[in-house]
Amino acid sequence: MKLNVEKCKELIIDFARKKHHFSPLIVGDKNVERVKSTCILGLTVQDNMKWNEHIHNIVKKASERLYMLRLLKRSNASIDTLITVYTTIIRPVLEYACQVWHYNIQQYLSEEIEKIQKRAFRIILPSQKYDEALTKTDIMSLRNRREKLCEQFFETNIYNEKLKDHLPQTTLYEYELKSVPKYHNYLCRTERFKNSFLPQSIIKINSN
Repeated sequence: MKLNVEKCKELIIDFARKKHHFSPLIVGDKNVERVKSTCILGLTVQDNMKWNEHIHNIVKKASERLYMLRLLKRSNASIDTLITVYTTIIRPVLEYACQVWHYNIQQYLSEEIEKIQKRAFRIILPSQKYDEALTKTDIMSLRNRREKLCEQFFETNIYNEKLKDHLPQTTLYEYELKSVPKYHNYLCRTERFKNSFLPQSIIKINSN
C-alpha cells in the first residue's frame, strides 16, 4: 500500500513535563504535515486531548441544519414532523460518538451543545419554555441523553471480549452484594484518565 502524503497528518500527543523533540516525519521525499488537530472518523482530535474544536464543529454543523426546521415551520409542517426532522437529522450530529468525549468536556461546552436543542424547540414550540417543551415532547436534555447513551454502550458491550480486555481483572461479580461494587474500577493517576469513558462509566453504574 502506498501512502498519499498529501492526505496524511502527523499529530503529536505529549504530556511529559519536559517536551520531547520529534524530527519531521518523512514519507518518500516529502514531509508529513504536523498539525495541532485533525478529523478521524468524524471526531476532531486535538493534540492536548481536549474537545473544544470538536464541539465547535458539531455545534456549527447542527446550527446550519436548523434552517431546515425554519423552512418546514414556515410551510406549516406539523409538530410531529418538526420533531422527527430534529431527532433524525439534527440531534445525531450533536451526539455522534459521545461515548468518546462526553465525560471529558467542561460545563460550558455542554451548555453550547444544549443551546442548539433550545433553539430547535424555540422553532418547534415557540410559546413553550424549554423544560415545558421537553416534557410535552418526551425528549431528554442532550446532557441526559449522552449519559444514557454512555451507560447503554457500556452495559451492552461489557461482555464483549475486546472491551473486557481493557477492564480491571475480576470486574464482574456473580451476585450483587450491598457492600461490594458491581464493577472494580481503575486506579487513575490523572484526571484526564479518570474523566474518560471506562472509569466514569464504572463510577456511574456503581453509584446507581
